[in-house]
Amino acid sequence: MLAPAASGKLWQLRSWYAEFSSGDSSKKKTCSEFELNGTIDSDSPLWDAYVESSGSEAVVTLTNFTTTEFCLLWSHVEPELTCQWKAGRGRKSTTTPKDAFIIRLDMLKHYETWQKHSIDFGFKAPTFEKMRHRVLEVVMPVLDRAFIRPASMATQRANGTTFNYYPYALYASDVKFQPSYRPTGRFSEAKHYFYNKHKLYGYKVEAYVAFPGRVFFLPNTPLDRCRTSQF
Repeated sequence: MLAPAASGKLWQLRSWYAEFSSGDSSKKKTCSEFELNGTIDSDSPLWDAYVESSGSEAVVTLTNFTTTEFCLLWSHVEPELTCQWKAGRGRKSTTTPKDAFIIRLDMLKHYETWQKHSIDFGFKAPTFEKMRHRVLEVVMPVLDRAFIRPASMATQRANGTTFNYYPYALYASDVKFQPSYRPTGRFSEAKHYFYNKHKLYGYKVEAYVAFPGRVFFLPNTPLDRCRTSQF
């Protein structure tokens, strides 16, 4: 059984934070001050509004991270996201990079359609969808390098977390199929979403997990394009 996505994120973050706490004292001081003040910077109107109305608990409600945990996440993605946010020509987004990151985390916690989220945050659906994809494309490789540590057999054996009936197996795979309507467009494009086994169109997500159920790998192959569309 797969662990909830939110629990996986917190497990990875807290493991890293335990190491971080004994590291750079200047960063630690910044995060401590951040925890006491209960605010980030003035360049996040969304954060300011929620904290002012509901306190620091609003951060947990929105993102499933405490203020300190969010501070650590933001310290990793801020340079890259801010740089990419200002790149290019034409009209710039009125949403700050930090607000866009908060919205992206909110979408990962609360399972709703982006149309519903766009109404909640006051965006038009096409604009909102474009923004969420843009944020994900920038922060995903940054957070992956910082927090994702693939399991090894040596670690699993040392921790006593091998599979009971398959002690020599490192990963177990799990697949979820979610039915959907037939995608619009050409048949040559839509056929990738049809599964003969179920006789249905839908999305298929495959994940590899290490005991006791932490996801470490999501394969993405040209033969199964629907995995990409799912995310």
